[in-house]
Amino acid sequence: MSNQFLTINETELVPLQTVKRIRPVTDEDRQSLAKLGRRVDASKFSSKIEFADGRRNYVTESIDDLRDQTRLLEIGTDSYVVSANVLKARDLTDLDRTKMSERMNKPLSSEFSSQIDLTAGRVLSSYSAMEIMNSLN
Repeated sequence: MSNQFLTINETELVPLQTVKRIRPVTDEDRQSLAKLGRRVDASKFSSKIEFADGRRNYVTESIDDLRDQTRLLEIGTDSYVVSANVLKARDLTDLDRTKMSERMNKPLSSEFSSQIDLTAGRVLSSYSAMEIMNSLN
């Protein structure tokens, strides 16, 4: 298990601190990839990694394969973050929800309870800040 890099697509190395979020590939993702034509075999991808700079990579490794390389923390909604990347977590207030809703021009889903600051950015979680931080132990 490497502490600094994640191996993706069998041969590529990416620095862990640049990984923002990891999710399983969905049927919707596969349909989008299939629209790209013959260049991409959507069936070979198992996970999707979002990086700090906003790029997304589809990878052949499953969540379990990635978990074998580094400790992943489930944050709800079938999303994971690299545990070592967690800087802090805080519960969302009503004011936070209002501000986020205004920025997005739509209501913030009630499933989100907290915000997690990572070395690679910020994500929302359906777990409380205390649950997130306790999961790190």
